[in-house]
Amino acid sequence: MRSILAPAILAGRREKKAMRLILRLLIGGMVMASVCQTAGAARADDDVEGALRFVGTPTCRNAIRRAAEAYGKQRPEVRITVGGNCGVAGLEGLVKGTADVAFIGWPLSRLEKLFWPKRYQSLEPPGPEWTFAQTTLGFIVNERNRLNRLTLDQVRGIWSGAVRQWSRVGGSGGSITVYTIQPSRHLAGALMSNLLLDYRKWGKHCQERFSHRAVISEVIQDPAAIGFLVVDRQQTVPKAVKFVSLASGASSPAVPPTTENIVLGKYPVIREYRFVFVDRTPPEAYDFCRFVQSPEAARAFETYKLFPRATQDEMLAAQRLAEMKAGKGPKIRAVGTLRGMLLQDLAVEYVKAKAVVQMLYAPTTEAGAVAEFARGKELLVLDGPMPDRLAEAHASAWKAAGPDSRTLGHRAVAVVVNLLNGERTMTLDRVRDLFSGRVAKWDKRLDCRDRVIHRYGLAASHPASRVFYAKVTALDRCRRLTIKKDTAEVLAAIAMDPQGIGFVALAEMPADKVSGHVVAIGPEGDAAQPNADTLVSGAYPLAVPLTLYVSPRASDTAKDFVRFLGTGAGAPVLRRHGFMPHSQPPR
Repeated sequence: MRSILAPAILAGRREKKAMRLILRLLIGGMVMASVCQTAGAARADDDVEGALRFVGTPTCRNAIRRAAEAYGKQRPEVRITVGGNCGVAGLEGLVKGTADVAFIGWPLSRLEKLFWPKRYQSLEPPGPEWTFAQTTLGFIVNERNRLNRLTLDQVRGIWSGAVRQWSRVGGSGGSITVYTIQPSRHLAGALMSNLLLDYRKWGKHCQERFSHRAVISEVIQDPAAIGFLVVDRQQTVPKAVKFVSLASGASSPAVPPTTENIVLGKYPVIREYRFVFVDRTPPEAYDFCRFVQSPEAARAFETYKLFPRATQDEMLAAQRLAEMKAGKGPKIRAVGTLRGMLLQDLAVEYVKAKAVVQMLYAPTTEAGAVAEFARGKELLVLDGPMPDRLAEAHASAWKAAGPDSRTLGHRAVAVVVNLLNGERTMTLDRVRDLFSGRVAKWDKRLDCRDRVIHRYGLAASHPASRVFYAKVTALDRCRRLTIKKDTAEVLAAIAMDPQGIGFVALAEMPADKVSGHVVAIGPEGDAAQPNADTLVSGAYPLAVPLTLYVSPRASDTAKDFVRFLGTGAGAPVLRRHGFMPHSQPPR
C-alpha cells in the first residue's frame, strides 16, 4: 500500500510547495502595488505645488505634521506636506521623485530589508545623525511574579510557544499566559513583530487583545500573565504590574526600560526613526529636519508617545557634563587677558553639544598672555586688538607660530537719549563734548525748560565703561556723571529725563523696544547704528573686538572647539558675558 500511495503523496507535496511559491509571488506583487498606490495617494491628497514632500511611516506622520505647523510659524514661506502609510512608501517616493525626504524606522522592517537591495540600492542608508525619534517595547508581568529579567531569546520562546512554564525562565507560577496585540491593530504589535519575533511565528496560545489598557487589565487579574506595550516618557502602569528588565543574552546585564536607558541606547529593544535623503533634496528640507530634531519640536513627538531626539541630546549632554565634572576628557590649554569664566562657559556649551573636554585657562596681562602663547599655549584670547608694542616685541615668535585668528564678538557701548530729543546722529567728537562738559546745554531742538544736559553711565568697574573711557573720554574728564547700577537703570533714568544722555552695554540692552533713541555715531553723513553688521565692518566706533588666536600646533580637539564657536553655538554665552556675538546660534 505504501509503495502505491508514495508517488501520489509526493506529487501532492510538490503541488502544495508550488502553490505556496505562487502565493508568495502574488502577495509580493500586491504589496508593491499597494505601496505604490499609497505613495500616489499621499501625493494626490497632500501635495501642494512647490511644497517640500515628506513621506514615510504612519508612526511618525502626525508628529511630523505637528512639527511642520510649528515650523511654519517661523518660516511661513516654506510649505510642507506629510504623507505615506509605511516606510516603503517613502522609499518608493524617493526613487520615483514623488518625495523629497523619506522617514522610516531603523532597523529596517522585514519588507524594507527585502526590497532595499532590489529597488533602493541607489539610496544612501540613513546615518544615526539623522535620527529624530525613538520608541520601544516594555514587557509587563503581575507584581506577584518573582520574575525580574528576561533575555531576548526567552521572550521569543514565550511568544513562539517554545517556553510555556514560568519555572524555565525564573518566574513564579505554572503555565505562562501570553497576551498580545496584533501588528495590524497597534504599534506595539508591529514593534514586537519587527524587532523580536515575526507575528507569523507567534504561537496559537497567544491571546489577542486590542489595546494597552486591555493587556494591563489581564495582567493585573492573572498572576501567570505576561504582555507588552509601547513605552513612552510619561508611561506609568498600576502598582499591580511591573516592567521586566531585558538582557541581550544570558551573560548580559538586564536593563529596565527607563527614559535614560532607552534614549542612550542601553535598552536592547529600540526602534529609531530616521530621515532618508537624495541628491535633489532641497536645502530647506534639511533645515526642517534639523528643526524636527530640536527641543522646539519635542512636544509634538511626546504627544504621540515617541521619544524625541531632543530628549536623547539632553541625556547625552548631562552624561558628558558629568564626565567633564569628574575631570575626564582631553585638555585645551589657553591663555588671555579676559577675567571671568567666559572660555570655561564656552567649553561647557561644547561639551553639551559635542564631546568632553577640560578647559585650562590662565588669565594674565597682555604681555604675559602673548609670551605664553608664543611658548606653546594652544589658544590666546584678547579682549581688544593686539597692541602694536606687543606685536613688535614678539614679532619673530609670532611669525614663526603663524596663528589663525577668529573674532568671536565685540564689547560695545551704545549712547542713548530720551525719545523727545531730536538729536539722533552724532560725530564721535560731539559725544566727547557732551560727556566732558564742553557742551553744557542741548540746542533749541530740545523743547524743555533749561536744556541742561544730564549725563548717566555705568560704574568704572563695568567692562563696558572701560570701552567708553578708552574711546570717548576718561572718567576724570566726564562732567557730573550719574552712575547707575546697570544698563536697565541707565535706560530707565533716560526714559524719565528729556534732558538725559547715557552710555550702556549694547549686549545688555533688551531685544524688544527700548524706551529711548540709540544714537548713530560716526562721521557726518556716515554715522552708524550699533548692530552686528557695523560691528563686523568696524563702521561703529565704540567697540573693541574679542579675538581668539589658534596655534597651528593646537590639538584637533582645540581646533574643533574653535570651529564650534564659529557656528554661533556660543552666542548666548557671549551675550551673557557682555559681548555682541558675530555668529548667531544654529537652529
